[in-house]
Amino acid sequence: MIAEIPFALDKQDSQRLDAACSYPQGIAGGLMNVDVVTVHESVTLEVVLRYLKRRSELPENTNPLFVVLGRNDRLVGALPVSRLLSADFSLRVLQIMERDFLRFGALSPDCDVTAAFERYNLVSTPVVDEHHRLLERIAVDDIMDVIREEAEHVLLAPLPAWARGKTFSRRRCAPAIANRYGEVSI
Repeated sequence: MIAEIPFALDKQDSQRLDAACSYPQGIAGGLMNVDVVTVHESVTLEVVLRYLKRRSELPENTNPLFVVLGRNDRLVGALPVSRLLSADFSLRVLQIMERDFLRFGALSPDCDVTAAFERYNLVSTPVVDEHHRLLERIAVDDIMDVIREEAEHVLLAPLPAWARGKTFSRRRCAPAIANRYGEVSI
């Protein structure tokens, strides 16, 4: 089944999948997923809404939409869904998009990405190459895997082998992890 996926994708999606799979774990590129939604800066909000409605469904945690320029997918902005829905539909994307937004280079350490998701309550953020071309995005569910691994590492390191694999309550875990994540299963 997985071997058939590249054949079902168009050229652009296939290139994005190749890019996402080429990065190791431990960096932003290794966290990317291939379900990014992009819009062009020159189109009206009405066109964007029609485009979104034509899709059978939107990927989970799709907020914001990423605004690209030209065929090379140079990332130029972010379009929060709330702004899209509340603005005049005759406006162009470039008139309401955010130009100052958080993005990560593909080689950014995953701990920096995790910290930014935590600090800014991000749902999704773009990953770009050295030419500011959009590669893919990282969504909050991708970050949860990193947080879970870090929590397990922090909790397991001081435990003897007999204690691993058990569930610990809030009172018995390391307070920093337990207060944040509630009951932790190791």
